[in-house]
Amino acid sequence: MTRKPEIAVSVALIRDGDVLLIERSKGQTLEGLLSLPGGRVGFGETLSAAAAREIMEEVGVRVEETELRFVTNHQAIYEAFHFVICVFTGKLPENASPIAGSDAARVLFRPCSEIAGLEASGETTPELGRIVADCAKLLR
Repeated sequence: MTRKPEIAVSVALIRDGDVLLIERSKGQTLEGLLSLPGGRVGFGETLSAAAAREIMEEVGVRVEETELRFVTNHQAIYEAFHFVICVFTGKLPENASPIAGSDAARVLFRPCSEIAGLEASGETTPELGRIVADCAKLLR
């Protein structure tokens, strides 16, 4: 059986300088770490549609595909898996009240400026500081 990379999406939703994060739930890849909401792209699904769907599933927030902007590709390569992650960003709607879905132990907001420090202390998924900084710059 040939192992192949999988395609995934993640989304940095930002409001007033804070980014919406999830804590990856028990049994999930990189369990316990803070990360952006996201997940696998389904067969026949566009990247932006997958991003909007994953936001709804993981944090209960409805965003339109057109409200999301592609930022960068990121790779997560480990012994057990290889994901090519297409990162999107957008503004968190003012009236949104995120709640943890099945893949998230909890949701939380952190200032974009603090993410690199959280990463340095081992609390986030790898490269999250750089990714959030790139997303925040794009939305300025």
